[in-house]
Amino acid sequence: MTERTNKKSFPTLYTGTFIAVIALHAITGWALANVKTPDVTIAEPNEVSPLEIEMITPIIKKPEVVEVQPTPEPVIESKPKPKPEPKPPVKTQQTQQEVQAKKAAEQALAEKQQQAIINAQKQAERQAQENAKKQEQERINAQELAKQQEIARQQALARQQAENERLAQAEKTREAAAERARAAQKAAQAKAEAAAANSEPVSFSDSDASWAREPNFEGLTHEALTLNLRFRVDKQGNISNITVTGSNDRRIIREAKRRLGRSKLNPFIQNGVPVTGIVNLSIAVIS
Repeated sequence: MTERTNKKSFPTLYTGTFIAVIALHAITGWALANVKTPDVTIAEPNEVSPLEIEMITPIIKKPEVVEVQPTPEPVIESKPKPKPEPKPPVKTQQTQQEVQAKKAAEQALAEKQQQAIINAQKQAERQAQENAKKQEQERINAQELAKQQEIARQQALARQQAENERLAQAEKTREAAAERARAAQKAAQAKAEAAAANSEPVSFSDSDASWAREPNFEGLTHEALTLNLRFRVDKQGNISNITVTGSNDRRIIREAKRRLGRSKLNPFIQNGVPVTGIVNLSIAVIS
């Protein structure tokens, strides 16, 4: 019965307290609004003087404090805790074996995990070493490639220089050959000019003649006689235009011309150039 009365009085008490607080606030606001400040009359002096302002503090009434009695907390009757049901008895030996098996499994799992960590570290180290070796090999390969490229460049440069030298030498040889050809052409032209200048036959004596193939006049006649021979010798030493005097026998004259025409003289040379010559030659024919 007491518990029900307390529960009903709680809302009534809270409502009264709330109304009292609101009333106090209303009274305080009304007091602040009705505070009258004294009128201050400021006389105008003949001379302007500094303005003095006096601050007046308004009178504020303190609100009355209403003491609120604390509400007693309701008494809650504690209910008795239910008694735990008795657990069935557990065999101690089986529990110890399970604990040992669990510990062994946990230890085996921990060892397996530790071994897996060690294996992973070893694998990572091996991978790092392989990567380092691979990078080192790639660096060596790059250096070797650069070296080979430099050697190839030097060889290509040497070949180019050799080719340039060969072309230069060929150009020099060509120029030298052209110069020799021009010189030979000039010499041939000079020789032709000299030959043209010496186109007229030059008279030579028998002492100037040099036989390349000497004629044979043996058995030409049965009587002793002297034949006068006049003939032309070209630049190659060939004999032509033979004239024979000293006999009226046409057979002897014809045979003498034939034998003399089959012979040959060495060319006559003047100023280093072969020239055409006219030779007068006397021979004694003995039977």
